[in-house]
Amino acid sequence: MIECRNLLQPFVGRPCDGCRNRVLFLINSLIGASVLSLVLSYLVQVYSALRERNALALTVDLMTGGTGDAAQLLARLGPDGDFSNATSELGNLARSLAMTKEAHHFYPLLFYFRFEEPFYSVTRFCFVLLDLTTLIDTTLDRQKQSTLVRSAAVGSLQRCARLLLETLDRHFPTVDERRTESQVVDLDSSYAIAMDILRNAGIETKTNPGSYSRERGEWEPLTRRVGPALGYGMDEIDCRRPLQLVSMS
Repeated sequence: MIECRNLLQPFVGRPCDGCRNRVLFLINSLIGASVLSLVLSYLVQVYSALRERNALALTVDLMTGGTGDAAQLLARLGPDGDFSNATSELGNLARSLAMTKEAHHFYPLLFYFRFEEPFYSVTRFCFVLLDLTTLIDTTLDRQKQSTLVRSAAVGSLQRCARLLLETLDRHFPTVDERRTESQVVDLDSSYAIAMDILRNAGIETKTNPGSYSRERGEWEPLTRRVGPALGYGMDEIDCRRPLQLVSMS
């Protein structure tokens, strides 16, 4: 119990050592409690954002049928050429992706959370989404599928995926893309495999390998800089395989 005369002493004369120590202990306790509360609150927000990021990554992987191939995702969005629901599906993905991008903006610590499964990688699901929008732009008939090709959902998905990768590339120690040049796949072969997948799904395509290679060349270097920074090889990020290998796996 602090006596009244001790409480009033700072105002009437020199404070005693006991009062001074009590004040220091009180201030120290308040600072400690405040810091602990802030740290716990921050960690709760980080883990909440991490859960949402993992949910998005898992959703993208499930939509590819567990293959991690954007061509498989596009084939499932438009079975037999019916893309009537594709715009709304991609719009939902764009909203989740925007939340994930802003989470990395507000909580940079998220970048350092690495999971053993490659499909949880930010680079992996961004690669799939960027490859998806590139395939939509370069393989589908722009007149018959104009609603999808020119939709805001496709444009926002592509822009947001690039923004997320650029954020990570700008603020974190990523890898020089030249170190992963040996892992770059042949884009013409990759495009041919994608065309086979779409045709087997009953989707009418329009061959344009030059445009595909050009558009992919604009964003693929980002994935080759960010992906290996967390220990993922490009073979775990770019998962497109010939149909024979997919059917055997």
